[in-house]
Amino acid sequence: MTRVPVLASSCAAAATTTEVRFRIDRPIEERRRTTVLALDPGAARLAEDAAGVVSDRVTFLTVDRFADPTRIGAAVQGSDLVVLVATSEMDPSAVGGLRHVDHGRVPTVGLVVGPPLERVGAMAALRDRTLMLVASETPSDLSDILSDLRA
Repeated sequence: MTRVPVLASSCAAAATTTEVRFRIDRPIEERRRTTVLALDPGAARLAEDAAGVVSDRVTFLTVDRFADPTRIGAAVQGSDLVVLVATSEMDPSAVGGLRHVDHGRVPTVGLVVGPPLERVGAMAALRDRTLMLVASETPSDLSDILSDLRA
């Protein structure tokens, strides 16, 4: 049997008749309860800029290696998504403040913003703490990611 695409849009062009029956044909209304953890002063500025763009269901918190694990745990508790934000300013030891975040229970996305060669340390520190790690040079990507993830 030949697989023939049945839809014309670029994303759906690869869908066959068999695959189309699994499509969700209604809008997804529910917003996620999201916690954004800024891991350095630059990330805190990015979070501050994004705060005016996203819904009221987003909690912003600045974290460093001396952060109170109870405070971080309380912020993450009840979240549907955690977004770790860092810039090239991040001290890799800042991830020590995340030791009590249960990454297996809450999906965790990382965003590291900065020039490619300057963000290497932050990328390495976050690599095993996230399900998806995004490297960017564009500061506004945090707002876009939060919007795309329905935050």
